[in-house]
Amino acid sequence: MIAAIFNLETVYALTGLVLFLFAGLTFADRRHPCRYGSGFFWLILGTIFAFGSILPHVVTGLLVLAMVAIDGAGRVKPGVAERAEAPPDTLSGSASDLPPRPPAPWATESSSPSS
Repeated sequence: MIAAIFNLETVYALTGLVLFLFAGLTFADRRHPCRYGSGFFWLILGTIFAFGSILPHVVTGLLVLAMVAIDGAGRVKPGVAERAEAPPDTLSGSASDLPPRPPAPWATESSSPSS
């Protein structure tokens, strides 16, 4: 019974619903720098996930090309809350403050092939 409910099609449909939610939240965010471009991107991706099994392959391909065009035009950007900067105290260190890293196994001399 559980296996019949949670098959791959159900997972794709639920993923599509989550992506529709992302699209709706993006459209509703008035502070978002590119809310329409980003919203349509998530809406198209949700459509592909939710209805991909019933859409003709040509339509799915065109939707993917539309996503590429939207992103290629620079219309997909993170929201304002997602672009929050790290506190200044977390950026005060340097690489010299880090502990030494162990050598990679493939970089040691003992692993090099001998002639």
